[in-house]
Formats: sequence, C-alpha cells, structure tokens
Amino acid sequence: MAVPFAFGIAALILKKMDSEWIKLTRRWTLLAWLFLTLGNVIGGWWAYLELGWGGYWAWDPVENASFLPWLTVSAFLHSVMIQERKNMLKTWNVSLIILSYILTLFGTFLVRSGILTSVHAFGDSNLGTYFLVFMAFMMLFSLYIVMTRYGLIKKDSSPIEAYFSKESSFLLNNLILVAAAFAVFWGTMYPLISETFTGTKVNVGAPYFDKVMAPILLVLIVLMGICPLIAWKKAVFEKFMKNTLWPLAMGVATAIILFAIGVKGIYAIIGLSATSFMFGTHLLEFARGISARRKATKENVLKAAFKLTIKNQRRYGGYIVHIGIAVIAVGVISSHTYSTEVLKTVDAGNSIKTGDYSLKFNELTEHTKNGNGIVVADIDVTYKGKDIGKIKPEKIFYETWPEPSTEVAIKTNWSQDLYVVLSSWENKDKVTFMVKVNPFVSWIWMGGIIMVIGTAFALIGGRPTTSRYQINKGISRVGG
Repeated sequence: MAVPFAFGIAALILKKMDSEWIKLTRRWTLLAWLFLTLGNVIGGWWAYLELGWGGYWAWDPVENASFLPWLTVSAFLHSVMIQERKNMLKTWNVSLIILSYILTLFGTFLVRSGILTSVHAFGDSNLGTYFLVFMAFMMLFSLYIVMTRYGLIKKDSSPIEAYFSKESSFLLNNLILVAAAFAVFWGTMYPLISETFTGTKVNVGAPYFDKVMAPILLVLIVLMGICPLIAWKKAVFEKFMKNTLWPLAMGVATAIILFAIGVKGIYAIIGLSATSFMFGTHLLEFARGISARRKATKENVLKAAFKLTIKNQRRYGGYIVHIGIAVIAVGVISSHTYSTEVLKTVDAGNSIKTGDYSLKFNELTEHTKNGNGIVVADIDVTYKGKDIGKIKPEKIFYETWPEPSTEVAIKTNWSQDLYVVLSSWENKDKVTFMVKVNPFVSWIWMGGIIMVIGTAFALIGGRPTTSRYQINKGISRVGG
C-alpha cells in the first residue's frame, strides 16, 4: 500500500489532479488487496487447524488489524472505477488511499507494541513507539497536503447526476465498507480507550462484533447483487426490475427450499437467500455476456465464454472475486449458525454420538518424537452407521514451552467437518474430548481460493495505462 499512497501524495504535491496516478498504481493496489485477502483467509485456516478451539475467526485485535485495511482497500478498488470513468469522487479516493495506508501502519503497530492482548501479537517491544511516531507523522503530513490542495481536488470533479445509478450504488457500497471498518476499529480499541479515560478495562468480545457486523455484511451482500444490474449515469427502474427478476427468483427459491427442508434460524435463512441472490446476479451477468458474444460472433458456448472473459479480465475477474465471497458467505453463515458441540468424558471402549457421527474411543497412547512427548487418542468413526476410518487427535509437549500444543483431528467432506480435540484425561482409559460438527467450513477455504483466482485474473488484465501506451507508441516510432 506504500506505492499507491506515495503516488497519490506525489500527485497532490505536483498538483496533478487527473486519474493518472490511479491507473499507474492499479496493479499495486490489487496486489496489496490480494495479500490482505490471503493473510485473512490463511490466518483463519491456521486458527481452525492449530489452536483447537473449533473456530476460524474470533475478532481478535490482530485479526481485526488485518481486516481493517482489507475493508478500506475494497472500497477504494470500487470507487476508483467511478473516477476513471466519470471523473468523480476524487477527494474520496485520495482519502481512502491515505486511510488504507495508515491502517496498514496501525496493524503493524498493534502487533509489535503489545498494547492489546492477542494470541497473534509479538509481545511488548520498543518497535511500537517508532511505528506510533511514524504513523502520527504520516497522518499529519497527509492531512496537510490534502487541506492545501483541497480546492484543486474539487476543481473539475463531476457530481453524481442521479441517485438511482451505478455511481450512487458504488458510493453507498463505499460508505458501508467504511462504516464496517469504523465499527471494527471502535470495538478493537474500546478496551484501551476505556482504560485510558476511566481506569477500567472493558472487554469487547465476539458478541459485539457479531451483532454489529452481521447486518452490515448482509447489506453489502445485497448491494453486490444489485450493483451489476444498475446502469451508469441514470438507471431506469423498470429495466432494473426486469434485470433483477431471475436473481431475485433464485433468492426467493432458496428461502422456500430452506424452509421446506426444515432449516431453522430466520436470520441465517435471510443471509443464505441474499447470498443466493448475489450469486444469481453474477451468473446472469456471465450468461448475458456470453449470449451477446455468441449472437455477434456465432461462437460456441465455451469459446464465447473464454473470449469474453479474456477480453474483459478486469470486469470478470471482479465477478469471480464476488462469487468467491458468496461461497465464503455460505460457509460463514452455516458454520456460525448450525455448528454443534459436545464436550464429553468417556471410558475406553465407549462412544460419543453427535448428529450422524459415532466416535468409539479405543485407547490413549504416548510416544516421543524429536524429543517431544506426544499423547495420542485412537478413535474409530462411523457416519450414518458406515465405518469411515480412524482419527487421532493429539497433544504435543515441548521441552521449551510450558503449554502443550493441540493437534486437531478433522474429517472433512463437501458439506461438513467433524472436528475432534483431545481436551484432557484422568488416565489412559478415561479421556475428555471436544467434538464439533461444523457445516460448510471447507467452503470458506474454497471461496478464498476462488477470490485469489479472480484477483490474479484481474491483475494480469485491464487496459494499458496512458503512459505505457505513449511509451510503446514512442518506441514504435523510433524503431520505425
């Protein structure tokens, strides 16, 4: 994020208020967003596999520190399209790129300073002070540059012509993303703010974030389904409703099916139906594009789909990212709402039953590897009465660390994970296990992979910038 930030500030200092700096740094911004996405997804995957608490996201301060710039960079990537196309939102884009860069510094400060307790933090060190001073300097410097150039930024900036347009929907999307970032920032820093002003440290846990972020992210999903269907400049409501018909029908059909098969939880059903609507919109966009190309070129479906996406990599790469987000949303909503947990102590030879699974505990054994003591539980697993093999959750005891490490045993299929943790034991024949059934968690990792593919696709696509075109043209003249 330092590169697009530097170009943005340089453009202000040099009083170049066009969109050239955005075009020059588009790939840098996408690359930064790609690594933020990878960091968040892999971090969740690591927490799920290695920490042994059964989840993948706990709204930990350092998790939040990586999520904050992801939200603001996501807003920036959408709003720059408005400036490139319509010469709008110049002030907003400059503010977003500054905020995104400052938040990356803030995340590093949070990890290195030790001011907030986190399983991810590197402990107390004097590095935090240096980052705090540098962050404060960059904030004041950026604010000074923006204030002294504010008149130039506003000059020649076009206003939004209609409330019902793609431009307005993108701006609303941006406002919600920034509101989400503020909500996460406030919840993360409130314990420190409370302790500073009242002397009492008030902990803000996952319930706050779940209650605040769930409706915000639901609105974002709905907007992601609406935005592609709205026309630029000024949309016609009747045409918009006609375009929305099939995705809306898909969302309603999802709700009806979920009710019919006995799925509980009205909020989860609303979330899954909204996700289905958003997914339907992007399928429709691909279908309409392929159909239009086939009419014009008489190509077969596969060739038309390939040519369409190759010639519009930036647009359809973005759509692939949105589809990845839809897949992640299904995993998050389902696992958060419908996960089941059993904590039970069993004797050797006895079983634990949860849902369609039966786990028979056979024995507890101990051995050493590389100087570390390892305690292993041997368990036979059946699913709907059918033997599906063994699992072996472990505890590893290191000579150099007082707490044992948990090695989780997981059985995964496309719809759910069986997640087993060896919690404790009285003796080798009496052991306590935590057994969870987490639906659709594997969809989160699959959605992350789809997002990475879509981002990489958009990263290598797009039209060349003006400068590159002029350079190539100059080279060809010299060569000619």
